[in-house]
Amino acid sequence: MALTAAFDMETRQYDAINAFANAKLPKPLLCQCAEGYEKENMLLRVSRALYGLKTSPLYWYKALTATLGDLGLQPVPGTNCLFVNK
Repeated sequence: MALTAAFDMETRQYDAINAFANAKLPKPLLCQCAEGYEKENMLLRVSRALYGLKTSPLYWYKALTATLGDLGLQPVPGTNCLFVNK
């Protein structure tokens, strides 16, 4: 923020609602039904990342960086989560 103020730059911040649900898993997982929606001998096939999975942030970040790249943004080398429009 100090650099943004010093060089009179423009910044934007976005919050993605249900972000993890937009990331596809490399292979589907099977899980038990959630409490309150239990059916005997039934499993759910999960094909998208869920909150609570340890790997969900990684899959979401990969999906995000791919989308930003498709939009023409380039990652800043040596810096995580920072992209520029060249």
